[in-house]
Amino acid sequence: MISLLELFEGKKFKIPDYQRGYSWDEEQIMDLLTDVEMHNSKGGYKHFTGTIVVERPNGGNVFQIVDGQQRLVTCVMILRAIVEIDPTKLKDIESILYKTKNGFQSTLTLSDQDREFFSKSILNSSKEDAKTSSNRRLRDGYKQIFDWLNEEKKKTNSVIGKLTNDLGFIFFETASNKETTTMFEVINNRGKDLSDLEKFKNYFIHLCNLYNFIDLSNKISSAWGEILSHLEEASLTTTSLENRFVRNSFGVIFWWSWKEKDDLYKSVRSHFSDKEKTISSENRRDLEKTLTGYFEFF
Repeated sequence: MISLLELFEGKKFKIPDYQRGYSWDEEQIMDLLTDVEMHNSKGGYKHFTGTIVVERPNGGNVFQIVDGQQRLVTCVMILRAIVEIDPTKLKDIESILYKTKNGFQSTLTLSDQDREFFSKSILNSSKEDAKTSSNRRLRDGYKQIFDWLNEEKKKTNSVIGKLTNDLGFIFFETASNKETTTMFEVINNRGKDLSDLEKFKNYFIHLCNLYNFIDLSNKISSAWGEILSHLEEASLTTTSLENRFVRNSFGVIFWWSWKEKDDLYKSVRSHFSDKEKTISSENRRDLEKTLTGYFEFF
C-alpha cells in the first residue's frame, strides 16, 4: 500500500465528465474522519483506506479516475480545511494542494458538473450557489469537515500526518479501455447500486471499445455530463427516480411492456449479446447504427 502523498507524487488526477458527481453524505465523511482520528501508527502499518483505479488514455502523468473519486475528493477537502485553519501546513502538501496568483488549486480536477463549484467554493472560499445535488454535498461536506476540526479541537499536526502518511491506498492502473469498462460495473456495484442509466453508459462504451467505434465512444463520453445535468435540473436525483424515468421513456418510444421485462438493463444487454456472437465485418455497421440509436434515445 502507498500513502496519500505517495499516491499524488508526480501525478495529476481527473474525474471524467461521464462519472457521477460527489455523492458522499455525512455518514461516509464521518467514517473517514474517524479512521484518520483513531488510527495508531506506532505499529508502523498503514490503515487500508481503499483502492484507487485509474486509466491513462493519453499517456503522460494525467490519470482519469475509474474508482475512488469520493475518497480522494474528501481527502483534498480535509487538507483544504486544515490549511484554512493553519496556513503554514500548505508547504507539506503542495503535491496535492497549492496556491497561485489566481488562488488555490489542486492536482485533482473534478468532473464538469462540480469543477467550477469546487474550485470557487471549496478551494477558494467563495460563496457560490449550489446548482446540483453534488454541489450541495460538497458544500455540506466541507462545512462538516471544518466544524469537526474546530469543534473537537483536533491537532492539525496529528490529522495532517495521519491523513497524508498513515492511510494506505492500493493504486491500480488498467491496461486498456476494454479492461476499464469491464471493471467499472463490478467495482461500483460493491457499494451504492448503479442506476440503469449508469449501466447503459458503461456497456455502450464497452461495445464501442470492443468494436473500435471510436467516434461514437467519444460522443457518448462527452455527452454524458450533459445528460446528468438535465436529470439534476428535473430533480431526478435518486436511483429509483432515474430508473423509473428511463423505463417509462423506453416504454413510450419502443413500446415495450415493463410487466414482461422486469430488468430493463438485462433485456437490452441480451438484445446486443445476440448480435455480439454473430458480429462480422459486414454487419459491424448495423451494430454501430443500432447502438447509436439507443444512445440518441438518451
